[in-house]
Amino acid sequence: MADTILDLGCGKERFSPTVAGVDVQDFGWNRVWDLNKFPYPFPDNSYDIVRAWSILEHLKYPYQALQEMKRIASKEIWIKVPNPYTCREFAINLFRIKSGDYGYGWHKFTFTWQNINELCKEIGLEIIEEGRHKRSRVFVLKEKGVGK
Repeated sequence: MADTILDLGCGKERFSPTVAGVDVQDFGWNRVWDLNKFPYPFPDNSYDIVRAWSILEHLKYPYQALQEMKRIASKEIWIKVPNPYTCREFAINLFRIKSGDYGYGWHKFTFTWQNINELCKEIGLEIIEEGRHKRSRVFVLKEKGVGK
C-alpha cells in the first residue's frame, strides 16, 4: 500500500493526486489552515509522511512547526529549505530585519545544515538523508531511535 502524505504549505500545484494538502489559501483541493496556528488539525501519526517544501523559512515558529510535523508523521518528514547566505538573500533579509517588514511570503529565517541539525536534536528527530534540489537543501527526518 502507498504511503499517505500530507503536504504542508502545498500551494496550488498538487504533486500527486493522492496527497492531502494544507495551505493558508484555498486552491480548491486543499484544507485551509494557518501554519502559524498550533496545534495543527490532525491526529497523532495520521500520515506516513509530512512534506514541508519551502515553508519553514516563511513561518513565525519553525520550531513548533517541526514539533507538529513530528507528531503527525508516523514514518518520515521531508523538508526543503533554501540554501543560506547567497548575497541576494542575505541583503534582502538584512533589509527586512532593519525595516521590520516581514510581509506575506517573506523569509523570516535562514537555515543552515547546522541549525537544522540542532533543531532536530532538540525535538528528537534525526536526519536520515539529505540532498540538493535546485538552490535548496532537502532533508528526510525521522523520530530519533524509532524504527518508524
